[in-house]
Amino acid sequence: MEEFCDSDSMSMVFTLRNRGFSMDQITRTMNQVVGHDWRDVPVSTWSRRLKDEGLIRHVNEETIIDDLEALVSGKIKLDELGRQFKERQEDRL
Repeated sequence: MEEFCDSDSMSMVFTLRNRGFSMDQITRTMNQVVGHDWRDVPVSTWSRRLKDEGLIRHVNEETIIDDLEALVSGKIKLDELGRQFKERQEDRL
């Protein structure tokens, strides 16, 4: 298991895993929306960065898990749409 800065961040990741996301999906999304150091910083830093980027409207560590779930789900869907678009473009060539 990866090293995490604090128990809150580990708890968030376990919750996302329990909601059906793979560690790879979580890692790719977190690298993009929080930063590559997401394992090394506390959840309060995640919240601040997400708020600064306009990805969440509130900074509440108790509800951020729902926001993270939505971000991971959205990233998965966008990645899939990107793959489908690329496949269609390649099929046309």
